[in-house]
Amino acid sequence: MAKWGKPPYKKGNMFQVSDHLQAKMDRHVRVKLLSIFSDTITATPVKTGRLRNNWMTSIGMPDTGIREGRGRGGASRKNAKSMIDSFELGNTVFFANNLPYALPVELGSSKQAPEGMLRTSVRNHL
Repeated sequence: MAKWGKPPYKKGNMFQVSDHLQAKMDRHVRVKLLSIFSDTITATPVKTGRLRNNWMTSIGMPDTGIREGRGRGGASRKNAKSMIDSFELGNTVFFANNLPYALPVELGSSKQAPEGMLRTSVRNHL
């Protein structure tokens, strides 16, 4: 029989077991979401930085905005981290890039990301 270490709850207390499993699941989902967001932002081709800087994360409804600034994705990363901090299990999470050329780049129009950015990141983390 494999040993998994001592559980952080008393044997037979289903409420503690449930709370423990929910906390582990919450932590796992947060890590996965942040990894997917971060890898997608990093994989986004950079010419001016506008595409990379326009990844939007939100909870409940899609963020349809567009950032006018250029950059290396700092605003996108800050937005993703902020969203992860307020995330709760059961929330619907949106991650989108609203620039008109984001979809063609995702579908392979860029030599820098021929397999896309988001699809590759999701595939790598599932």
